[in-house]
Amino acid sequence: MAWAWFLLSQAPDAAARLQAEAAAALAGRAAGFADLPALPFTRAVVEETLRLYPPILLLARVADHDIEIGGHQLRRGGIVMEVPWLLHRHRALWPQPDHFVPERFLPNGDFLGAPIPRGAFIPFGLGPRVHRRAIRPGRGGDLPGDAGPALRPAAGAGRPGVPGLPADAAAGRNPADAAGPPGVRRAALANGLERALHQPLRLLPTPVVMAIGRALGRRVAPALYPVQDRLARAAFRHLRPDLPLEPAMAAMWRNLACTFAEMPRFLRFWDEGRIEVSGAEHLLETRRHRPVLLAGLHLGNPEVLGLALARLGARPVGVASRQPTAFRERIITELRLRGGGRMIQAGHHALRPALRVLAAREETLVFWMDDYIGGKVLASMLFIL
Repeated sequence: MAWAWFLLSQAPDAAARLQAEAAAALAGRAAGFADLPALPFTRAVVEETLRLYPPILLLARVADHDIEIGGHQLRRGGIVMEVPWLLHRHRALWPQPDHFVPERFLPNGDFLGAPIPRGAFIPFGLGPRVHRRAIRPGRGGDLPGDAGPALRPAAGAGRPGVPGLPADAAAGRNPADAAGPPGVRRAALANGLERALHQPLRLLPTPVVMAIGRALGRRVAPALYPVQDRLARAAFRHLRPDLPLEPAMAAMWRNLACTFAEMPRFLRFWDEGRIEVSGAEHLLETRRHRPVLLAGLHLGNPEVLGLALARLGARPVGVASRQPTAFRERIITELRLRGGGRMIQAGHHALRPALRVLAAREETLVFWMDDYIGGKVLASMLFIL
């Protein structure tokens, strides 16, 4: 509902129409299920909000038989991924896909002459478990009738009848794009996706998690991180002009997305036999005679190194940069501690605790040479250590 009030705050005409409909149909009382037929525009506002900001970020299904979909062969056991946020804004399915236009969901079922195809609108998924009252002819899905809010015309601060709607809301703005600069919106979406997927990824089998990571790497990750995509393309052109650019970019995003998907369950990789260690005898023997500092690079899942060291009894202490979000910092810190390691926050202040680790010779210091903080690559700190 917060998104609905926000969108209405940027669309005063729609807010006024919603208030007028509620006033005419309800005459000051709370709405009930029987009032829904008299509130078509109210329902359209809710549906348009669910189209622009769907509550389910990712849908995954496993094929129970071989099938061809859109010219692509899918084998039995293959995973099909759908991202409602992308589907709901697809330009082939929706006129003005990034605009808040509740009229497209009115009972006539079209907007600008374009009917809504079945399956194009799936805020709660699509299939036999979708609420039966939520299915209308020619529609992919709809808001369950008994899940709507109690609407009551109200007077107060801001525009009457719409709580929190500022009286000076700017007309003519595209409210779907009004949540701030594009980078801020993408960061919010990426953070929401990470939070939504963490628990399911932790519980799913590793092959399914890997398939989800590959799917995210194909479409979702490049769309959420366009600046990084642009920088990576420039780096490939400058450093490796011999590589075909598109396959290289696809491999990079696949690797990064798989690393993201693996994170909630990487502690199981050792027991599953997914970690192979070479040179463990040399490492353990060296630790008996002198301090050990391991210089790592982020060429795969960086957490695997600490986990392997802990399982070998090498007691890792990582010099780690702070994560970009508080949620990720909390989750990764918890996983590293559960895996048997500990951390020193990266930066010049890390010098003394790192030297104490080396002097004690009871733990293994791990330093990521390509950590990038404040515009500086931290590899130069190796010379200080």
